[in-house]
Amino acid sequence: MVQKSKKRKKSSGADTEMTFGEILQKHRAAQKYSLRDFSSKCNVSPSYLSRLEKSEASATYEVIIRIADALGISPAEFFPGHGGFKPSYREEFGSTLERRPVQIMLRSLAELDPYAQAAIAVATNHWIELLKRGLHPVEGSVGTYKLNVEFVKELENLKGLLPS
Repeated sequence: MVQKSKKRKKSSGADTEMTFGEILQKHRAAQKYSLRDFSSKCNVSPSYLSRLEKSEASATYEVIIRIADALGISPAEFFPGHGGFKPSYREEFGSTLERRPVQIMLRSLAELDPYAQAAIAVATNHWIELLKRGLHPVEGSVGTYKLNVEFVKELENLKGLLPS
């Protein structure tokens, strides 16, 4: 998921937001890499890098790691103000994460072989992208979303393809 990160301007004290793509482009340009040269260095296609920089695509954890390694920076630099990859999820989800069924599921996931874990991560990302297409924020109402009617029809058509 492409995240926005807050970056402080020291001169005025005002907050400005930079996207993951803007931070990536800034670092790549600072090291004088062309898209083609950098894509070879991090094993990501030039077109995908371009889409990332324009916030037209989302980066997976694996891609973020490869890009950060190629730039010689910490992945956390893409997410200033958010604690890098250590979100404060305990505040919001702590009680849910401590429930016995959730703990059992997390332990089961941790015991899976790396290929199965990767497959679950890919499937989860696909479902998240599907939901992002179907949920749209309601203007003037923070945290309220409505379903896209076409999305609901698409899901109805998928029902026959899913195992019961």
